[in-house]
Amino acid sequence: MKYVITESQHRQIIKEMNEETLKKVSTNWFKKQIARGEDPHIDGGLLIFLGIKKYSTAHDRLLRSLREFLGNGIYKAADNRVSKVFNTSDYPEISGGYDFQFKVNIVDRDMNQLLLEVDVLPGGEVDLIMVDGGVRDLSDAMWDDEIGMEVHSEADDVIYKIIEQEITDYTGFTYVVEDINYI
Repeated sequence: MKYVITESQHRQIIKEMNEETLKKVSTNWFKKQIARGEDPHIDGGLLIFLGIKKYSTAHDRLLRSLREFLGNGIYKAADNRVSKVFNTSDYPEISGGYDFQFKVNIVDRDMNQLLLEVDVLPGGEVDLIMVDGGVRDLSDAMWDDEIGMEVHSEADDVIYKIIEQEITDYTGFTYVVEDINYI
């Protein structure tokens, strides 16, 4: 006979979840990801299963669990995650009308956090749908007197969200961006 729990029972289990339970569930999740040929990471499925919201204390505990699971390999995982050129077109759910590439460099690290520097590569574009501006060079749009501040802020937000998805969710490290250089 199959035992089925109700949604309210699931919420109660999550509410009562202690550190040991969180660690056991997340460790099993990470092992299954590895068995499927994936790098261990925190994904939406795990968050939903555990009933955890991003930026909560439980999410912080989950990040710590990932760091512990990775152990000494955490620094190698971080180096591997930043070793590529990120292209916003690979993240349509994040990038909106922004199309540019960037590199991330680790400036410093401690046990829980990375200090990062970002270099945005030349040739980026932004589609200014809301102001009927069409597609414009990203750098030109950032220097525009009317929309420059907003374009700059939105491009920064795209970078932060991609870094969180690609680095934090795969390493457990939180991050601080020291500088974003628009080359």
